[in-house]
Amino acid sequence: MITCSECNQECCKSVVIEIDAPETLRDWEDIKWKVVHENLRVIFDNDNSWCVEFLTMCKHLEKDGKCGIYSKRPKMCREHDFEACILNGEGEYYKIILEDIGDVEKYLAENPGAIKGKKKK
Repeated sequence: MITCSECNQECCKSVVIEIDAPETLRDWEDIKWKVVHENLRVIFDNDNSWCVEFLTMCKHLEKDGKCGIYSKRPKMCREHDFEACILNGEGEYYKIILEDIGDVEKYLAENPGAIKGKKKK
């Protein structure tokens, strides 16, 4: 088990926001639009949630990996449980990582049922 003091602060290097599961062709076109932006990817995690992950570092993370506002850090940071950290889970945290249009098209080619209503070949 890795504690916060032993970690490389993975939770301070991105913001993850859950989104509705993509089902329609329009939803998948929206995913393609999202992944053409820098420092952003769409993930499907091991909790079976689709999310947008913004790869952006907390502006209060010091060079030594310490929090520069530790005593005033946001509630979400205070409540973060290292036992629930992605580094302490079993197996891969992300089941699917889509970083560009090619990733989305490959996923859809390999998973024709991902677009609801589209007939499988």
